Amino acid sequence: MVSDVPVKENRVTLARPRWLFAVIAWRNLWRNPRRTWLTAGSIAFAIVLLASAMSFQGPVYGEMIDVTARVAYGHAQVQHPNYHDDPRIRFTVKNASKLTGRLSGLPNVVGVAPFVQTFALIAAEQRSFGGVVVGVDPTLQPNISDLPSMVVEGRFLSELDEAYIGSVLARNLSVRVGDEIAVLGSSTNGGVAAMSAKVSGIFRTGIQEIDRTRVAVSLSALQDAFELGDEAHGITLITTSADSVDDMVASVSGALEGKDLRVVPWYELLPELYQAIYLDRAGLWFVFWTLLVIVGFSIVNTFIMTVFERTREFGMLMSIGMRPASIMWMLQIEALSMWALGAVFGLAISFILVLILGQVGIPMGEWEERAGGFLLPEALYPALTLRSVSVAPLALGAATLFAALVPSLRLFKTRPVDALRQDE
Repeated sequence: MVSDVPVKENRVTLARPRWLFAVIAWRNLWRNPRRTWLTAGSIAFAIVLLASAMSFQGPVYGEMIDVTARVAYGHAQVQHPNYHDDPRIRFTVKNASKLTGRLSGLPNVVGVAPFVQTFALIAAEQRSFGGVVVGVDPTLQPNISDLPSMVVEGRFLSELDEAYIGSVLARNLSVRVGDEIAVLGSSTNGGVAAMSAKVSGIFRTGIQEIDRTRVAVSLSALQDAFELGDEAHGITLITTSADSVDDMVASVSGALEGKDLRVVPWYELLPELYQAIYLDRAGLWFVFWTLLVIVGFSIVNTFIMTVFERTREFGMLMSIGMRPASIMWMLQIEALSMWALGAVFGLAISFILVLILGQVGIPMGEWEERAGGFLLPEALYPALTLRSVSVAPLALGAATLFAALVPSLRLFKTRPVDALRQDE
């Protein structure tokens, strides 16, 4: 009489070795604990290095963009379509005051202010230099720029006939607070435009290009002198952080639909900063792939040694009916276990390191002078993100499995008889 019981028993006995693969693979790792720890340590080291570097990149880039934007051009600007490529005085935004009020209520917009900007000759007594004269609204400017707080002498603008001048330009002109300067330029109709202003304050940003050329005056005074009326060369926009710039640009572009205007984001206004960030990211990715290749070769070497040292063992397993694919699966579990060991230690060390540095911060000090003309905060505070804790471990996990797969393919060409004859 035939019963179904043996069939059920066979299923159980066939399933049990699959569950035991993980246990056997874990035990196999500790046949040579020194090799296991060295390989897992290389994985952990790579994860610590890359996760920490990525934890710094995001906050550093965001701080550089935000700080530079609040000194120079904002996170974005609304301009005439031709002004960015050809900044002529006649390419203006009409009805600037009305449009400024409309944009101030849009989502992701936390600061908005119009400006007029022109190249002019700036003179004081017997000296004159070319520079950039910017007309700003003294009441709105502190909301979108840190320039009013960077005063080293005097104060920011409060009256129509005042000028707020860069420290290097003030030194070149030999002017101080209370002295008078003259501004000569071209009006919209091609005639000569002139205005005079009394220096109310001197500022220093640390960016030589701004400190050497920039003069801020009252927006209405500059509009009157250059016959612009209620026109501006742009409207500066500030958002909460660099991460929300694209959302702000989208909302502003939607509000300007149908108008002959253009929204220019920071990476077009500050191409040098964008290129510096791009090159820095490229450098990190070069280090990333270099480490990935080095660690991958070390893992390949580990499993090549494993396969050669255990050839007789694998031959015995194949002689009693175990397939090469099953042995390869067991080696994959060993590789996965080794990666998990390194990933746990690597992520734990990264978390502790970033947590401490995120509280203490890393003072920039003299590094700010080497930032290529871009402002940096007084200290940098790293922060773990999903990207920083996932990219390196997942890439190294894939590299580990592939590195274990390469030498284990040799098993498909191995004959059990030849493997059993191999000397240990």
